[in-house]
Amino acid sequence: APDGKASYTGKSYYSSDRGLTWNETSAGPNLWTNAAMSADGQRIVIIAHLDFVYASTDGGATWVKQESLGTSGWPKVDMSADGKQIITAQHDGTIKIGKLAE
Repeated sequence: APDGKASYTGKSYYSSDRGLTWNETSAGPNLWTNAAMSADGQRIVIIAHLDFVYASTDGGATWVKQESLGTSGWPKVDMSADGKQIITAQHDGTIKIGKLAE
C-alpha cells in the first residue's frame, strides 16, 4: 500500500519505480485472494473471492476482466514464466488452464 502498511480496503496498487511511489490500479476495490506474475513482471493475474480473475499486461497499470473463466471462488492462480498461460483451481476441485484475454 502507499504508506507501506497492509491494505484492508480491498484496493490494489502498482509501482513502476521499484516501490518508491504507488498508484491505485484500475481493477477497483475487491476481496483479492491470490496473485501471480510473469518472470518479467509485466503480466499479472489477480483473483477476487466470488468474482472474476483480472489480468494486466503492462505491469499492473491497466486490468482486463477474464470473463471466459466465469465467477467463482478461485482460491489459487498461477502463471507460466512468459505470462501467456494461467491455471486456476476452484474450491470444488475444478481446474481451468487457458490463455489470458488481452
